[in-house]
Amino acid sequence: MLILFLSLILLSVLILLSIKYYRFGQAVKDMQRMVTMMAQGDFSARTVLTPSDKLGDMARNLNELSLGIQKKA
Repeated sequence: MLILFLSLILLSVLILLSIKYYRFGQAVKDMQRMVTMMAQGDFSARTVLTPSDKLGDMARNLNELSLGIQKKA
C-alpha cells in the first residue's frame, strides 16, 4: 500500500514537472520567434508574457526593446 502511495506521489510530481518544462519551452520558442522577426526588421512582434520570474522579466524586456526600436524607426 505504501509503495502504491509513493508511486502516485512520484507520478504526480513528474506530471507537474512535465507541464512546467513544457510551458518553459513554449515561452523560449515564442521569444526566439520574436527575436528572429526583429532580426528581419519586423519590430511589431511581441512575446506572450509569462509569470513573474526571470523568463517573464526577459519577455517584458524584449517587448520593451521591440517597442522602443519601433518608435524610433
